[in-house]
Amino acid sequence: MHKKLYFTITLLFLFHIVNYAQNTKDTYTAYSIVSDDVTLYCRVYGSGTPLFLLHGAMVTMSDWENQIPALSQKYKVICIDSRGHGKSTFTDREITYKIMSSDVINVMLELKIDSAHFVGFGDGGNIVVQLAMDHPEMIMKMALINSNLKPTPEAVYPYFLQKVKDWDIKKMTTVIKERFIGNPNPELFEAFISRMQYMLLNEPNYLATDIKGIKNPTLIMASDYGLVTVKHAFDMFDNLQNAYLCIIPGAKHSCIKQQPKLVNETLLNFFTKPFEKIERY
Repeated sequence: MHKKLYFTITLLFLFHIVNYAQNTKDTYTAYSIVSDDVTLYCRVYGSGTPLFLLHGAMVTMSDWENQIPALSQKYKVICIDSRGHGKSTFTDREITYKIMSSDVINVMLELKIDSAHFVGFGDGGNIVVQLAMDHPEMIMKMALINSNLKPTPEAVYPYFLQKVKDWDIKKMTTVIKERFIGNPNPELFEAFISRMQYMLLNEPNYLATDIKGIKNPTLIMASDYGLVTVKHAFDMFDNLQNAYLCIIPGAKHSCIKQQPKLVNETLLNFFTKPFEKIERY
């Protein structure tokens, strides 16, 4: 009898957790925010200190589905579909990290947010680095996940760079049509893919030493089997003034999907606790 009761209570508890997580993902306020030549689709979850989640290249904010429930319990989580991605518009203008960091600034201005925490995955992290270099006052803490400072073999594994060089625009267009449901400019997908291809192969263009001036507390997170080399993650860590380093074991590039529990716990630990500068000796 007691075993049956315990089993029933456990199932109900697990159902409550799963149901709560699902409700959290489904409860948001949507915004369409104009930034120069585009309109950005944004969602806001939860309340509290603002925390931005910036997705990677050729995906959408839905990639954060495993992080939103955990982070929005403690923070006001803001997700943005980058220009041309997801439900955000595109005008066949060049795409650069500088332009996309300006998009983030315009979202912050519209939402009346002076400063915030940031988590950037892949391209999203590159956008955060650009923001930190131009406007460090807008960043409280930042976490960079599988991001890079340059598109070279020292930073990104050569097979991925070659894969981007070999993109078949027609085939990629089919992939994007299935991935970007509700995109306002499907007629510009080929132009968008070409612009993204050029950016991924030519930007960013920083040396590891270029980030020495960044003082914002930073978490460098990298997968041991990701697209960005672990050595590059170490180089970024070594050249930042106030940084922690986390290598996610047994994970490919998309560690936010493959190891969500570990990623979420690490992010929450970093953002909720005061940053403590650790002296090596």
